[in-house]
Amino acid sequence: MIWPLMRFSLRRMLARTLAAAMVGVMVVIGALLAYTEPTVAALTEARSQAEPLFRALGIGSSVSLKLHVVSLAFNLLLPLVGAVYAISVSALLMAALVESGEMAHFLAAPKSRAAIVRTQATAVLLGVLVIVGLPLAATIVGALLMHPDALNLDGILAAFGGLCALVLCMACFGLMVSCLMDTARAARRRSGLWVGLFFVAWMLSRSGAMLQYLAYVTPFTFYQPERLALLRPEAWVGAGALLALGVGCLVYGTVRFSGRDLPL
Repeated sequence: MIWPLMRFSLRRMLARTLAAAMVGVMVVIGALLAYTEPTVAALTEARSQAEPLFRALGIGSSVSLKLHVVSLAFNLLLPLVGAVYAISVSALLMAALVESGEMAHFLAAPKSRAAIVRTQATAVLLGVLVIVGLPLAATIVGALLMHPDALNLDGILAAFGGLCALVLCMACFGLMVSCLMDTARAARRRSGLWVGLFFVAWMLSRSGAMLQYLAYVTPFTFYQPERLALLRPEAWVGAGALLALGVGCLVYGTVRFSGRDLPL
């Protein structure tokens, strides 16, 4: 661990982390505010009229508060916020330092390049915990204030755990791409393209019919927030697969960064 680099990175990503966390908080608070009989009835009626569209958007059952929150927040909006954050921060912490020449300062220290990647990965991990943890706290507090005794805490904790695994996987993928790029723009474009394609394939696969086979080409399939909220054991296998995939990306990025010539 390189502590000066860690402090530098945390300061650099602070604004983006707080912004992403606040957007996440607004998303879950909006979902909690929408848990009313008229809104739930309207959602149910609209879903019956355009079921493939609503399945693609992840808007499903609202039979309980936890499933309502998962339906409105976890199936589209929170993963989207996490994707934007992961792509942005991963490019900021590796490729942007190479582009600006700041990476030369840290490479001059008696630390390995692998230590640099590990330090940046730890900074990203802390950022992900913040952007997931603050919405979790807002969900618990908001539910206690607006819908006392209606929220199943175990289920919502499991859903947030799955979200954390998904965002960490995207962040590690973004770091891997950033380790290979010389500019932040190139890193954002490359990782954003792949994450965007996987995200769209995941959405389309949920609409049914022949599009369901797209689920086999996107790692987002491992993310199953409804099953996590219902405490289904098989859903944790998917969350574990996302974490394993993220670690694999991080290892590959570390190896490639350690061996490449940098334009410094």
